[in-house]
Amino acid sequence: MQSTNYKNGNDISTTRYDFAGKPICTYVVHNNLAGGQTNLSTKTNMDYDHIGRLLKVTKQINDDASPT
Repeated sequence: MQSTNYKNGNDISTTRYDFAGKPICTYVVHNNLAGGQTNLSTKTNMDYDHIGRLLKVTKQINDDASPT
């Protein structure tokens, strides 16, 4: 999905789902042309247990190798 943010930049969002329809990963690229920030990316992973309860959420900023 692509949208225009309030600073007139573009935000691009992609979501991956499992077969049950739960999101397992989202990837967002944010551009703020007014602030000079381009291509700020955030990857979010969601881990679930065997009955579908959310166990853990990890985020990576700008494709850094170490998730937080």
